[in-house]
Order: sequence, then C-alpha cells, then structure tokens
Amino acid sequence: IAVKMARTLRGMEGVEPYAIASRDGAKAAAFAREHGFTRSYGSYGELAADPDVDLVYIATPHSHHYPQARMCLECGKPVLCEKAFTANAAEAEALIRLSERQGLFLGEAIWTRYMPFTTTVADLVRNGVVGRAQMLTANLGYAIADKERIVRPELCGGALLDLGVYPINFAFALFGTEVESVASSCVKGPSGVDMQESITFRYGDGRMAVLSATACCATDRQGIVSGDGGLPWWWTTSTTPARPRSTTPP
Repeated sequence: IAVKMARTLRGMEGVEPYAIASRDGAKAAAFAREHGFTRSYGSYGELAADPDVDLVYIATPHSHHYPQARMCLECGKPVLCEKAFTANAAEAEALIRLSERQGLFLGEAIWTRYMPFTTTVADLVRNGVVGRAQMLTANLGYAIADKERIVRPELCGGALLDLGVYPINFAFALFGTEVESVASSCVKGPSGVDMQESITFRYGDGRMAVLSATACCATDRQGIVSGDGGLPWWWTTSTTPARPRSTTPP
C-alpha cells in the first residue's frame, strides 16, 4: 500500500513526496530512490523529528499504528493512518484526544469512505430512493488466510481489522454510528486470530445492518441497501458505480 501511495503522490499537484522511513535504513533508501523521495531514514523517530515533514502517512502493520501515530502527533505532525486505525477503541480515543489537544489533523485512510460513489449512495438513500431504508447488508472476503499480516497475533492480525472495517464503515456512512446494540460471532484460526465473522447492528429506529468478513475465501464483496419502496441499491469494492438492483427473481 505504501508503494501505491508513493505513486499517487508523484502524480498529484501541490504535494511533494519528501521522506520515507523504515526500520531498515537500506530498504528506506532503496524505496526513496525508486519513488523519488528526497530523504530516507532508518528509524521512524527521525522522520517524525524532521522539521520539513508536513504530514505523515502511516502504512505499517496494525500493531504499530497507535505508537507511531502518537509519536508523530507529539512531534507536531498531522497524521493520515492506514486502516485499521488502531487495534482497539481505547487507542483510537487516546489518539483523537491527543490530536485535539495538539490542534492537528488525524485521519484514517480507509479509501472507500472517500470515493464519490459512497457520498452518492448516501445521498440517494437519505433522499428516499429506496423509500425508508430498513436493511443494509455488506460483506468482504478474500482467500488470504496464508498471509502473515492476517495470522500473526502480534501484528494485530485477523479478518476484522483487515477486512471487516470496510463493511462496518459502509454501514456507518449510510446508517450512521448511533448503534443501539451489536451482536457478533467469529471463527478463530490456529493462531487465535479471527478468520471470519458476522456482525449485526440494530439501530434505535428499527433499522439493521448485517455485516460479514472472511479471510478464508472470496465473496461477492458488495453492500446492499433495501427500503420499503423502490429497488435496493448496491455497492461493490470495485470501481463499478453503485446502481439499483432488480428485485425480480431469476
């Protein structure tokens, strides 16, 4: 993901890819040469202390997000942190409080939330294209059970933080965050991390969001919003625009 971000920065106006940091200085230097960065560092602390850094993008494993984001904020740097934002709610709340005290930007780089179609679908649902929205379903699954980042507990692995955050974010974008109750179930792998899960949100007004994520197999990777009038609208993780789906049985 860091490579994709570097390539994106090189194609943008008004942004300069200035510095890269890694625990391995040689790797950082090679990355800098390949992607046009001016500086490279063999430690994250050096980058955070560089007065010429205007914003830090964090693309390390989930387990590193909280300490590295905290360090950057304490050094006066705005932060854009990859998903999953942190390993748990307590860490997220601590970072938000710190960013507010410092008066610094802090954001999560969950790309689907910033795509135009997410705003489009949210507006359509809010404007009654499906009538009164009642049910949302969303899933995301890939056959990635062999990936280190998934199976290693010390990296905060598991399907929820790697994949489940996307369906959850989709539900929050369309139905909001005021969830009245949550029911969930998961299947754990040999290392103890969650390999797949189902999550149900119940809202106070009767709406429900039924979400699932799996690292064991590929799924259709889509979200569907249904209401009491009109056709359901669906969304996919591809670049295909959201569109109404026929309710006529095949």
